[in-house]
Amino acid sequence: MKKLNESMKSESAFFRTIGGIVAAFLFGIAFSSMFFSCADSSPSLVRVFPSVILDYADAESLPSAKFAVFLKTNSDNRRAESFVLKNIDDPMNLEWRVSSPKVVTIDNNKYVFQDNLCSVGSPMLKKGRYRLFYQDSAGQEANIDFNLSYNDDLFSFRSDEIKKHLGVVTENIAIYDEFNMLLYIGKPKSNWSSRSNILKDYKNASFWRTVYFTGEQKLVCLMPTEKIGE
Repeated sequence: MKKLNESMKSESAFFRTIGGIVAAFLFGIAFSSMFFSCADSSPSLVRVFPSVILDYADAESLPSAKFAVFLKTNSDNRRAESFVLKNIDDPMNLEWRVSSPKVVTIDNNKYVFQDNLCSVGSPMLKKGRYRLFYQDSAGQEANIDFNLSYNDDLFSFRSDEIKKHLGVVTENIAIYDEFNMLLYIGKPKSNWSSRSNILKDYKNASFWRTVYFTGEQKLVCLMPTEKIGE
């Protein structure tokens, strides 16, 4: 049995991750404050939002692949203890075990998530049916199923080829500082006709990436980084 353990990163690192881009676009940059109650109710799971993330290191390389999972709950997400993600179609019983998953509450919607999940020894992620087994700090459990699907051919295209094979996409720009902290994700502003003008709004900006999102963010493509002003 393959087990890939994921440890929790600090909340301050949330926007430094690839999954942070997915979350920023899914839920908006402006987060509401987190809240929680002391209710001892059983966990209630609503829906899983899986995203396959193709990450292009440069213009010549084929993409690496990562997996981000966002679990929407109707119960206190601050009580999240762990979850196990299993591909129930895989005869090798591929699974990820996530301890102390990350949590965020946006507009009263509660999410538990983990980003940067990947497959060892393969650039591709197993398609098919998955089951997420969730446990809260009181030891109460719940599970929910979802499907992961994508076009295998997408892994064979370079960054300058991928867009025409994605179908309908939303194109955005992601701006980072020198420490890889995400400063902005969204449409380029009207005064950014020259990328160097980004520095007028974000003086700490160091580089940017074009980001393509397909419907419901099921597939996210991160284009190679480019220095601001180049």
